[in-house]
Amino acid sequence: MNSQNKTDNTKQNSKKRTVITIAAASVALVALLLAIVLPIVKINADFDGIFDKMSQVSDPEVMITDMGAENVFGSSQGEIRVTSPDLVSELRRLAEDFNYKGKDIDSMGAWDIRFRVKNADGWLEVYLDEDQIYYVSGGVYYRFVPKNEDVSASYGDYLANIKKLLEKSA
Repeated sequence: MNSQNKTDNTKQNSKKRTVITIAAASVALVALLLAIVLPIVKINADFDGIFDKMSQVSDPEVMITDMGAENVFGSSQGEIRVTSPDLVSELRRLAEDFNYKGKDIDSMGAWDIRFRVKNADGWLEVYLDEDQIYYVSGGVYYRFVPKNEDVSASYGDYLANIKKLLEKSA
């Protein structure tokens, strides 16, 4: 009978260890998923929030600056200031079909086209590159790319129109 009790205790201890191991592995997996998923959710929410705030501005003052232009100070070559809800709504519509690509720290700064909208709190801004939209927060560049080729083509058309506006300002 003693050997039967020892066998039963060994089986119970083995089951307890298995349950504890599974529980610990599950907790570790959930923590790992949260560490990966939550930051991405926040990054996407911040990106969407920029466009939501831009869209809430009635008669938005939009400043578009080619950061690589010869003179970005003032309203000369490389910069234009317009009031255009259409530019804002079109960019917002396009941005809805962009996916988060990644982040990086670029010590050279942003040299693409800056798209800014003034609201009550200051300026909301994103940067338009040939194949992506990004925003900068705390020195970190959060990059988004089109979901598919159709969105990429539409974005290319939009960016071409933005560049034409900049050329007319020169």
